[in-house]
Amino acid sequence: MKKLIVFDLDGTLIDSLGGIAASINRTRADYGFAPLARELISSFTGDGAVKLLERSFADVVLPVPVEEAMERMIRNYADKPVTDTALYPGVAEGMKVLQESGCLLNVVSNKPVVVGEKILTHFGIMPYLTENIGGGSGFPLKPAPDALFYLMKKYQVSQENVWMVGDHHTDLNFALNGGVRSIFCKYGFGTQGNVPFTSEAESFSDCVEILSASLTEM
Repeated sequence: MKKLIVFDLDGTLIDSLGGIAASINRTRADYGFAPLARELISSFTGDGAVKLLERSFADVVLPVPVEEAMERMIRNYADKPVTDTALYPGVAEGMKVLQESGCLLNVVSNKPVVVGEKILTHFGIMPYLTENIGGGSGFPLKPAPDALFYLMKKYQVSQENVWMVGDHHTDLNFALNGGVRSIFCKYGFGTQGNVPFTSEAESFSDCVEILSASLTEM
């Protein structure tokens, strides 16, 4: 029986808060606005590029349409996708272990897919993935479960053999809406938002242990 694992990207596989903040502040500077604190930008993440932009410019009046500013923000990020960004400890080794155990590994992120692909490629993670789905891939953003249903149907994996791994309430709600188990990554920079989860992890190595142990249930 196949096991399908879906990972969030930001705050789960990569510590990318610095890179996200840099792309926002480069975009603010492009329009003549002062930078925001990294911690404030952190509170704006998790719901896709449009919401991130809206929240990050809520204190000012944009001189251009939101769509144009979003395109600029994505270009700024795609131009320097790994600024102040790193894999969390144990991610590369853990992905290898899980892939070799026969798991189908996937990323579903609300980050624009063009940026996510560059980051995953830079850090050598793409070869471990069956699918990489991000913002702009044609699916509604998490917590809408459409991407999850697509993966389960395409790879013919039933709900009881699927895990969602993420650090944000959007990830946990994504799992709930799809009827699958979830791991809440406490080491990330997201928030639980009082959404229930199946297991919790203090590190990516904990995630690997939980997922590896679940293989014995098959």
